Order: sequence, then C-alpha cells, then structure tokens
Amino acid sequence: MRVFKDLDMAEYLASGMPWILKAYPREAYTFSTHFIRTTFPIDLKHWKTFQQNYLNPLIDAVFLEQKRQ
Repeated sequence: MRVFKDLDMAEYLASGMPWILKAYPREAYTFSTHFIRTTFPIDLKHWKTFQQNYLNPLIDAVFLEQKRQ
C-alpha cells in the first residue's frame, strides 16, 4: 500500500474492494489486522521473460515478496 500511496494511486474509501474480492477465489487472499496479502495465480506462456523483466526488479526493490511453495 505504501508504494501506491507514494505514487498518489491509493484509494482511501476502499470502494474498489468488492470488485477486487470478486476477481479471485477466496483462497487467493490472506487477511490480517493491518494488510491483505493476495496471491495471483498466473499461467504465462513466456514465464522466464516475465520473471526477468518484471518480477525480479520488483523483488530486488523490495516491492514484492517471493514465496516458495
């Protein structure tokens, strides 16, 4: 959330939450006192390119956490 707030992209009223919660199955969400963790299921044809160009830079910048299954 901090990233979005710093970019002035945060929504203060949370009116988009019902739409977001309908988009993915209940198992995709982990709710805690201070945050919601969402696991996005993805099936990409070009996984290595996506990982190299998008995921790794976000992980390196500590904007994204990598979870091993």
